[in-house]
This record gives sequence, C-alpha cells and structure tokens, in this order.
Amino acid sequence: MRIVVTGARGFVGQALVPALEAAGHAVVAPTRHEADLADPGGFRPLLDGADALVHLAGHNPPRWKSRLDDRQMFRALNVDATAALGRIALEAGVGIFVFLSSARVYGIQDLPVYGEDTPPRPADAYGASKWQAEQALTEIFAAAPQRLLVFRAPVIYRPGRGGVLGLVERFARSGLPFPEPFAIARKSVLYRGSLVSALCHALARDPPLQGLFNICDGEPVTLGELGAMFAAPHNRRFRTPPAPRFAVRALSALPVIGSAAAHLAAPCVLDCGRLTRELDWMPVSTHDTIIASLSGRSGGE
Repeated sequence: MRIVVTGARGFVGQALVPALEAAGHAVVAPTRHEADLADPGGFRPLLDGADALVHLAGHNPPRWKSRLDDRQMFRALNVDATAALGRIALEAGVGIFVFLSSARVYGIQDLPVYGEDTPPRPADAYGASKWQAEQALTEIFAAAPQRLLVFRAPVIYRPGRGGVLGLVERFARSGLPFPEPFAIARKSVLYRGSLVSALCHALARDPPLQGLFNICDGEPVTLGELGAMFAAPHNRRFRTPPAPRFAVRALSALPVIGSAAAHLAAPCVLDCGRLTRELDWMPVSTHDTIIASLSGRSGGE
C-alpha cells in the first residue's frame, strides 16, 4: 500500500513510519515544510495514488501550558484542518482515512468503564476538538465507498517519555510524595508500540478495518501502581500521602492547571473488547512493558 502519514515526526509517527516500511508499505512522511496542517491543501499532491491516509498530526499542548490562543488552534488544526483533509482524501480517492482521536472525548463521567457507545461529554477544549473532528469525518465519509477508521486512545506512553507517566516517573526517582487522590484512580493507558502494532494490523487486514474503536493496553492501572514500579529499581518507596479532598477540588478549579488536576484524579477505564475481537489482535501488558524497560530491554520497540 501507499500510505501518507501526517505527524510523521511526532511521538507516534516516528515509530509508525519505520514499522509500516518494514511491513513493505510505501510510506509518504512529509515534514512541515513539505505539507503543513495549517494549510491542508498542501497535502493534495501527496494523496494522488495513495491507498491510505493516517492522520496523527494535531494541536495537543501539555495541559499545564495552555495559551490564550489554544482554543483557536484546537478549532483550526484539530477540527477544520482534519475535516479539510477528509474532503481532500475523499476527492483523491484514498481508500481509507485513519484518524487518531482521544479518550478525552468522554470527559469526566461517573462511569466504571467507557465503551464506544458511551455518549461523549468532553470536559476540555482538546477533547471537544477531537469529538468535533470525529463528527465532521463521520459526516464526510457517511455515503462514500472509502473507509473511515477512528481510534480513541488514552495517554500514550513509552518509558522515559514526558507527560503524565513521565511526571510519575520523576516523582518515583526523586522520592517526593505523590498526593494520594491522584494515585488511586484506575486508568487505561496505551503503549506506543501497541498503537503502532494495531495500526499496522488494521491496514493489513483485507479489507482494512473501519469504524470507531477504543484502544488501550490489556489492563487498567493506577498511577500509584506505576509509581511503585518506577521506584523499585532505585530502592525507593513511592509515597502517596493523603490529601484533603477540598484541596483537590480547589486545585481542579484553577484556570490553567485545573483541567489537568481534575483528569489526574478521575478514573478513565476504556472497554477495548470491540477492537480485540474485530481485529483479532491483543495489546501488551502495561506491567510487563514497564518491567521490561526498567530491566534494560526495549519492551517491544
């Protein structure tokens, strides 16, 4: 297959491109100088003769580093540009459009598990932009012979990376206390290698997989459990002292870091059974991946 990948130099793209090439696909991985999401029309020449477009690029700054123009950027890049790419791919006759969405479309709901049929209630601008992009693509491809595949992913990790898991790892290495309310909520996470594996399997399937799917590792974990795994090689105990609930609520109400704090304290467990059944594919174990990485092995990447 000839596959175009947006965001090819990003965290997922830099692992996906070589995996697709190793599987024998011809991969077009443009840099921002060659095709920029801010100008979706620049992708049009690259899509001639393409069998698939994997859309990874988007605006997703750290939650604690929000800017005044983020809402406009979310709309312009995550919604409008994604919809424009969908229409361009449709006109170019691209066989399948793959969109990496986010579990943040579900927001923070009092539910034990989120399935694909759970009504989205995004609690932040990023989650809202991903939900709006999903809706736009669904409308664009509704009556088309081409296929649309959407993956809703939780936090994507590999050991040594930043983000929430990187924050936990830094606390574990330093021995600093990690407040209990942020350590006890069960969460689904997604190893980058698992996502790459699923994308490769989905594209290799005959016909390629289509539809909406949650994707995550084999079991949910708490940040406290992850912290304990990170701390063990340093002969430290991952400390999770109690913290008053009113302090967590007050922190969650702050204008910049409030959204990050609220999501950190909230459970987010995904039901990924639909994907494993339809794709005949199994994700890795978060525990095994972390332990393998801490033992000096690659954990599959």
